[in-house]
Amino acid sequence: MIKIFLLILLPNLIQSQDYTITAFGIPITKVNQDNESSTKIIFSANNIGIPGIIWPTKNLYSAEFDSISYDIKKWEKKIEQGEEKNKLIGEFDPIKLEMSYNVKNIIKTKKPTKNIFSLLAMSQSLTNKELDTKWFFFEHEGVLGRARFLWADTVSIFIKNNNVLCDHYRLDIKIDDYQNKLKENSDYFMSQIISPDIIRQIWVSRKPKRQIIKASIEIKGIKIIALIDK
Repeated sequence: MIKIFLLILLPNLIQSQDYTITAFGIPITKVNQDNESSTKIIFSANNIGIPGIIWPTKNLYSAEFDSISYDIKKWEKKIEQGEEKNKLIGEFDPIKLEMSYNVKNIIKTKKPTKNIFSLLAMSQSLTNKELDTKWFFFEHEGVLGRARFLWADTVSIFIKNNNVLCDHYRLDIKIDDYQNKLKENSDYFMSQIISPDIIRQIWVSRKPKRQIIKASIEIKGIKIIALIDK
């Protein structure tokens, strides 16, 4: 569930950023995100502390997307979560308008699509006026729907003795079609992030470079927070 907090995009530059994920104020996960280029991002996540002992996790996600539209081209995950190990590769065919997973599973999307990774990459590049209230076609491991950013306000977040001016968004995800959901077991993040019960929020810095400074999800009164390491 935690990787949603990790995404940073600074076009045309290679960037690496670390985050600490906390629940009830206790650090539970360390995440690193790298931008190899303006069209690719890579995320890694490892549980720490007691969660790392009880439920060791070493997950890796990468996504390639169009630099202008942020429509997904290819994405991949490698999961080591407890005793479960899993690898999934999704590739989009812009001619046939379909996503193929591990070659054998074909999802007809009918149009170019974004996924959770390209959406959050986009949030690091576009302004609040360009993002606010617009619905984007969305694909997620075989399920189809829509997603949008709702700009709430502009606030200052205090990080390590610095005030960072941020645009604050809520991320809405509406799933319309579960018919072609992949039958294989999904990792916890990918299975839970589309839940209708989750409230998803991000705070993106305005300058000197756009990046996610803080993110949170809340479900049934439990809040998990990601904060950038400075």
